[in-house]
Amino acid sequence: MSQERVRESVSGRQLRKRQGDRSTYVMVGSIVGVVILAIVGVLIYSLSRPAVQQFADLGSGQASHLDQPDSPLPEPWNSSPPTSGWHWGGGATDPGLKDVMIADSITVHNLEHGFVVFHYREDLDSASVERIRQLTLELQQLNPCIVTQPRPVDQLDVPVAATAWTYLLKLDSYDEQALRSFFADHVGKDGPEQICPVGVQ
Repeated sequence: MSQERVRESVSGRQLRKRQGDRSTYVMVGSIVGVVILAIVGVLIYSLSRPAVQQFADLGSGQASHLDQPDSPLPEPWNSSPPTSGWHWGGGATDPGLKDVMIADSITVHNLEHGFVVFHYREDLDSASVERIRQLTLELQQLNPCIVTQPRPVDQLDVPVAATAWTYLLKLDSYDEQALRSFFADHVGKDGPEQICPVGVQ
């Protein structure tokens, strides 16, 4: 082979090697870029996702029963709306949509059995009220253990809240994804006297 052909062959191999190296760098750079974007996305979602609070368990069972729904509490609940503790021993309320607020002493009994309760302030705009009611009907098909009810303005410091046994989610506005996640995370899982199916079906 002539020296000229040898030089052409060598330079061709070097060119192909440089192109291969460049392709590898582009591919690795693209993968690193995608990973960084994914991490940033997860961080942004985590920071923006409403925080669920957990409160100390104030007890359940007969030791926490009230004689009547409106009996004075021997000691106050540790959250508003309440998530555990004193409740009427006479029974829980039926699942579903409520047009007026059910006494906390009754809905805490629901929480004890594994229910989730959605609360919305009475001054919530009608479009959001309709959305939370429609969401409730949809979630009931996945697990019947849900109550949704209005709450007087002076008894809820945010427009929307959700409760489960020892857990509370407060929202500055209607947030379908946050409510869905709370329901899936807690329905049938937290109450100490379970009667609800576990999770969504």
